[in-house]
Amino acid sequence: MAGSSAFTLFVTLIRGKCVALLLGPSGVGLMGMLGSFNGSLSSLAGWGLGTSGVRSISTVPPEQRPAREAAVRLLGRRLAWIGLGCVVVAVAPVCWNSFGSFDKLHVVLLSGMAVPFVILTAGWSVILQSAGHLRSLALNSIAGATAGLMIGIPFIYWLGLPGVAFSVVAAAIAPAVCSWWSARKYRPPLSVEPDSRALREMIRMGGALMLVGLFSQLSGYLVRLALIKNLNVDAAGHIDAELGLAAAGQYNAAFSIAGSLPSFVFAAMASDFYPRVAAAPDELTAVKIVETQVIVGLLLGVPALGALLALGEFAIHIFFSREFDPAISVMNWMVWGVFLRLVSWPYGYHMIARGSSSLIVTVEGIASLVLGGLPFLLIPHLGLIGSGVSYCLCYLIYCGLMVGVLWRRTRKFPDVKIMASVLLAALALSACQIASQPFASRPWLAVIPVFILTLGCAGAYFLALKKLKT
Repeated sequence: MAGSSAFTLFVTLIRGKCVALLLGPSGVGLMGMLGSFNGSLSSLAGWGLGTSGVRSISTVPPEQRPAREAAVRLLGRRLAWIGLGCVVVAVAPVCWNSFGSFDKLHVVLLSGMAVPFVILTAGWSVILQSAGHLRSLALNSIAGATAGLMIGIPFIYWLGLPGVAFSVVAAAIAPAVCSWWSARKYRPPLSVEPDSRALREMIRMGGALMLVGLFSQLSGYLVRLALIKNLNVDAAGHIDAELGLAAAGQYNAAFSIAGSLPSFVFAAMASDFYPRVAAAPDELTAVKIVETQVIVGLLLGVPALGALLALGEFAIHIFFSREFDPAISVMNWMVWGVFLRLVSWPYGYHMIARGSSSLIVTVEGIASLVLGGLPFLLIPHLGLIGSGVSYCLCYLIYCGLMVGVLWRRTRKFPDVKIMASVLLAALALSACQIASQPFASRPWLAVIPVFILTLGCAGAYFLALKKLKT
């Protein structure tokens, strides 16, 4: 999955580069707003299917799986239609609230057509993932990303800003078709009756998971909304909506790079790590799996984060353009937020896999409230950089919440070795950032501390593997 995630990341950055060159920061900002709109409705209508379906199927013996897979298939179809209805209902108020007019109503409506395809993709992917067909998932990801890029970019070139909506829809349809084509070989026959008990379980659990996903997506939308509403005044004091979109574009550029480079680690968590935690026989075994994932995540992700801190300006210029220089300082703060995500997310998956619905909703609701609310407090005072600071502070708070959840469920704090590893990784990352600062204008020299950091992580990784074998 790491290879497919890296390829998908590459395609995402290429799409962002094309939009940046053709439409500038405002085009990137519009793409981010449309993505937040679709993500929110996909989370709302998707009802946590991608997670509840895997949990429902992976925790039963093989002979019971066909009926549960049929239940996932049935629920996925119904949720896709609900998603389409949500788009029709929400498009007008969201357009007015985001842009202050209905000028972009057709763009938002068209992009919303991606929502049912996102839900269908989740349903088909559940069948592949729960059966362990990770290779098929990886190939689908690669094929879908490539097709979406090849179809979507010409629309942006021909149509300008409205073409962004076509690009968003193409990026959703392509993986849906690929997932359906792969899953059709493994899905149960149509004659198999869906497991009604499993259906009720997924609906009951899906409510909590839906709220978790919705909180996350809405917080991203609120950050961009805070930028559009607070940074939309020109030098003469006149309100200009394009300035707000451009500010959101700067944020989106920073988030695209800082949030995407370690994405192969998060993708591996979702596809392989989560089912193992859900299927663990007891809490102690599950916690050991989580702790191992924290170490692996740090060893894989820290070199990438070090590269971002050392080569941030170079990365922004390569993947976007010099118009996006304001995004560099935002990205530096975000990198530290992503570091905290590497530490906290394995515990978050543990909570989702084994915790109660009320606990999940409470913790994720608090975190999303912080992530969505802090920008409204910080951006008016700090400007664009306030969005990066709020991102970092949110995940610092999230780490504290995960420690509390772990104590509540196991009456234990994170292992001393885990805390020492996190501290060591943070010190190494800080040293890399400080050592590379004198070489900001000479990226070929800034590579040196990144190379040293990578060697250290690689050495620690192989030592850990050797220890496990003995």
